[in-house]
Amino acid sequence: MKKKKNMLRRTAPLLAVALVLAAGLLAGGCTDTEHTVEGVGTVVRTDDGTYVIRAENGTCYAPFSLNDECRVDGTVVYFRGVLPDGGRAPGSSCIPIEIRDIGTYVPPGENATITLEKVWP
Repeated sequence: MKKKKNMLRRTAPLLAVALVLAAGLLAGGCTDTEHTVEGVGTVVRTDDGTYVIRAENGTCYAPFSLNDECRVDGTVVYFRGVLPDGGRAPGSSCIPIEIRDIGTYVPPGENATITLEKVWP
């Protein structure tokens, strides 16, 4: 019985500190509130020369930056990104998105061309 009381005395302060830290993190806004979007879409060059991604579901995304490989009108891409708070892009009906991952999309069952950078003997 004494061992249980001693163990309780040692762990109770640690538990209290852990609870206080957890409450502070939650109250301080350190939780993950990013809204991540991923999908397949078509890159479209708009009349003003900017590029947007029209997702398969019809949603239009305005990427903050788009790599040169994907700046080809009509390219079908897989993309994953984060939507910042704030709604629509200024002067656009598209939703701003910070692209985290993007690449040319190859549908399942299709053949893809692969270029090898190193030839093994």
